[in-house]
Amino acid sequence: MLSGVLARKLDFDETPFSKVVQLLEGMKKDLEKEAKEDQAENDKMESWCKMAEENQTRIISESETLLQTQTVMVKEKTAMGERLTLELRHLAQEIAANEATLAKAEVLRRDQRKTFAEDEKSLKDNIDAVTQALSSFNGTSLLQSRNQVMSRLRRVVESNYAKLKSKTTRGDRMLLEDFLKERSDGFSGTGFLQGKAKVAGPAETVAGMLQAMADDFSTDLKEEQDEDAKLEKSYKALVAAKSKEVTAGKEQVTSKEQQKADAKQKVISGKEDISSATTSKAEAEEFLSTAQAKCAKAQEGFAGRSAARNEELTAVG
Repeated sequence: MLSGVLARKLDFDETPFSKVVQLLEGMKKDLEKEAKEDQAENDKMESWCKMAEENQTRIISESETLLQTQTVMVKEKTAMGERLTLELRHLAQEIAANEATLAKAEVLRRDQRKTFAEDEKSLKDNIDAVTQALSSFNGTSLLQSRNQVMSRLRRVVESNYAKLKSKTTRGDRMLLEDFLKERSDGFSGTGFLQGKAKVAGPAETVAGMLQAMADDFSTDLKEEQDEDAKLEKSYKALVAAKSKEVTAGKEQVTSKEQQKADAKQKVISGKEDISSATTSKAEAEEFLSTAQAKCAKAQEGFAGRSAARNEELTAVG
């Protein structure tokens, strides 16, 4: 009897009901395992989505900052280049003007030196001619012939007659003219030419006139020399000042040309950075949009699977 009861009990344990229970328990375990695995994959997906969003957002932010700074920089350097172009143009004009002033001053000074040299020679010749004529009154023998002395003196008197006229009387001039013609109406022309004239009467007047002429020539020579020295000093001062301005201008040109070249290079690199940043921003925005859509879809799928599993777990629980 007992063996029969036990046999019937064993048969009862293997009934369909027990099999269903075992099946449901297996299903529950499978669902729980699936949920755990799905959660792990979802965690990975969420981590990737978070990292992708952070990275792409950072790239977008950095690109926007770079776009802003480089756009401002390009604008500033472009304006700087334009300003430097104008400054270089003005410097070129200033340098050209200073160099033209130097060239004009050089020509003018060359003409002044030439004129001074001619005037100085003329005055020295006049002084020498008059001095040699006067030497006869002092008893000094003339080294030149009578004709040479008189010829030189006549040229001196003729070339300076206007000045002589303004400083002498008509009578004195007539005496001088008679002397130059070698007349002997009151003094010995022959004695003068021999260097033995007696300084008296008309001869004394002529000697005084010649001495006055020599003194005037010496005064004029000193004035000419002083004036030329002043002109030379002014010329050298002008050359020094303008040369300094030219040198300074050329140094500025070199500096500003380098600044302009640097500004141009920065504009080029800035535009390249703007282009690169624009591309990077667009790519990051596209990637972020795709990632967000992918992550949203993945989250939606995970939520749907989770809900379905929860229902199944409830059903088999």
